[in-house]
Amino acid sequence: MRYHILLILFSSLWLVSCKTTKQSAPAAIEANAEVEQGPQVIFLNFKIEQDSIKNTEKAVLVNHIITAGKLKQDIASERINAESNNLICSFFDTDMQLIKQIILDHPLHKTVEAVSADGQLTTRTIHLSEAEFSIRTQLEINTVYITLEKILDTSENRTLLLKHNLKQK
Repeated sequence: MRYHILLILFSSLWLVSCKTTKQSAPAAIEANAEVEQGPQVIFLNFKIEQDSIKNTEKAVLVNHIITAGKLKQDIASERINAESNNLICSFFDTDMQLIKQIILDHPLHKTVEAVSADGQLTTRTIHLSEAEFSIRTQLEINTVYITLEKILDTSENRTLLLKHNLKQK
């Protein structure tokens, strides 16, 4: 009886240790591998600071994430008219040909509604010294460079805050 139990035990171990003839699942894609060439969405995270001594602004791209996917509606690119003190994020190809632009409110200047002392609803602008903000948009295939500019008095009069190569690590 002992030999039968040992024989069953060894047979079970032998069957478990046998190599399967099934093909294994495909290897996982490396984190650094290029994302497939389908529709892609880009998330851009920025930090902007006001230098009150020099009266200048400085922007930094904190990070960017590119992922496969398609936005149902690209709200970020719908705004057409640029006003003074807005920011423009532009997307360029390798030859610095403009692909698209996104106009957004300046994150250091927030307009809020508040109730005044006499009970009336008023608006007030708050000026921050630093802020973080994000842009989410559909990424066009040829996009290599992004810029972030502040509009001064007209949409043609701008200050460059940032230029970044998306292909550069």
